[in-house]
Amino acid sequence: MPGLQGETPEGDNAIRFKITPSSDFYSEDDKRYASEAFELQRALRHELPDEVELDSAPGSKGALTDLIVTITTSGGITALAEVIKAWLATRPVHRQVDLEFEIDQKKGKHTGSLHIDASNVDSQQLAEIADAAFGSKG
Repeated sequence: MPGLQGETPEGDNAIRFKITPSSDFYSEDDKRYASEAFELQRALRHELPDEVELDSAPGSKGALTDLIVTITTSGGITALAEVIKAWLATRPVHRQVDLEFEIDQKKGKHTGSLHIDASNVDSQQLAEIADAAFGSKG
């Protein structure tokens, strides 16, 4: 999965999320889309400062291409879910988030994807992903 490769400390379980905000109103080349994407990035950096990575394409001069969040505890999943929920709530009619995830465990890796919008932001999907990675540990 492009943008998700990374090393996890040996013995630790981790979930790497590639987060892509989207909008029904703005195209990706619209300055308003960039502003909304930056708003999500800023919120994630505030709540999860040690977990957020920004990967820019070569020559992009800082343009956001991949927003990667690595979660190593179930509490991190809760914080991620709350940030996404708050970001969606400010403009629920058109904001959406696509998440690609990779769960890295001793027993191997598995990947998946989620589409989150105002209609399913409270779904149990993130909790289920956390449970798959961390079980009952928090």
